[in-house]
Amino acid sequence: MSEVRETYTVRIHSEPGHELWAEVDELPGCFASGADMDELREALSDSLTRQRKLEVTYRPFDRTTRVPPGTTLFSAAHWIGLPIDSTCGGRGTKQCHGDAVPP
Repeated sequence: MSEVRETYTVRIHSEPGHELWAEVDELPGCFASGADMDELREALSDSLTRQRKLEVTYRPFDRTTRVPPGTTLFSAAHWIGLPIDSTCGGRGTKQCHGDAVPP
């Protein structure tokens, strides 16, 4: 799988006597703060990682999880303890199917 590179506009804010904080223009709600640039960079990296995860809800179980792009639905279900029957054991033979339903 090839790595996907994305470019974001990050606005860094600084006010005397306060921590630095940053927001990402293209990802509403993605922000971070830190005492210095190194701490801010680390916090922003964590925030971006959380923001890029996909939310998967299994119905009728009404169970939801957030997973990185590329995760199989079988693996996501296994991570949250949902027993999904499969003849391949989750090896990705594409024999089982699911429907993507918009939120």
